[in-house]
Amino acid sequence: MPKMVKAYESPAHFLARRVSRAGTIRVFHNQVFLSNTLQEDCVGLEQVDDGVCDLYLCFCQIGRYELHTYKIQGIVSEVGLSVRRVDLVSRV
Repeated sequence: MPKMVKAYESPAHFLARRVSRAGTIRVFHNQVFLSNTLQEDCVGLEQVDDGVCDLYLCFCQIGRYELHTYKIQGIVSEVGLSVRRVDLVSRV
């Protein structure tokens, strides 16, 4: 069994960025908030259209960055989530 897991190497055409401790990345002189969860991880940007880049963590697409609005549109936000509300008062 290996002592360490090898680091993921993204394709050569990706623009690699490291997420700061504040959860941000710098892209073309702009600082954009990504996530505190990804602190000090490496992400990759792949240009798919003029002013639009897909954002990857390893081989998973986690969002889309639009250069004109300086915002990251998350794929997770498009998935419907169910919310379960628990009535804690009735348990007392």
